[in-house]
Amino acid sequence: MLLVGDPSTGKSALINKAESNAPRAVGVSGKGAREAGITASAVRDDFSDGEWTLKAGAFVKANGGIVRIDELDDMPPDVRSAMLEPMANGKINVSKAGINATLQTRVGVIAAANPKYGRFDEYEPVLEQVELGSTLISRFDLGFTVTETDDVDTVKQVARDIVGRREHKKRLDVA
Repeated sequence: MLLVGDPSTGKSALINKAESNAPRAVGVSGKGAREAGITASAVRDDFSDGEWTLKAGAFVKANGGIVRIDELDDMPPDVRSAMLEPMANGKINVSKAGINATLQTRVGVIAAANPKYGRFDEYEPVLEQVELGSTLISRFDLGFTVTETDDVDTVKQVARDIVGRREHKKRLDVA
């Protein structure tokens, strides 16, 4: 599932909640993500005479669960490209440091992205507002836009709901 829309509309909170409710989930954030962190990396094993071993990345660790990706639009292009194989095939083929392996990556992906111009324009096609590439976007089965409203009555009602829920929670915590 891909959520695209205005900044500060709760996209991150929604996908974080999905991560916290899943029995197996791994979270990744845009700018800090690296290809090896998404797929797998080769590292020297301190426990076996310094031989190379594979270290699982997010898609491998989350096998059977979900991968939460925040700020997908800020993710480096090479990392987004590395996501294509595990999302399409449910596995990745790794050839690093003389190790050849196929690792399972049967995961659901829930991601959030902001539009490239800062605000979502309801009159422009979504694909033109995010620079993710049609190949990556086609890997998502569901896509939703999350927009902010300028309607004063709606904003006031949402504010009342939020304050009311916090007050209700405070009363429950005290009791």
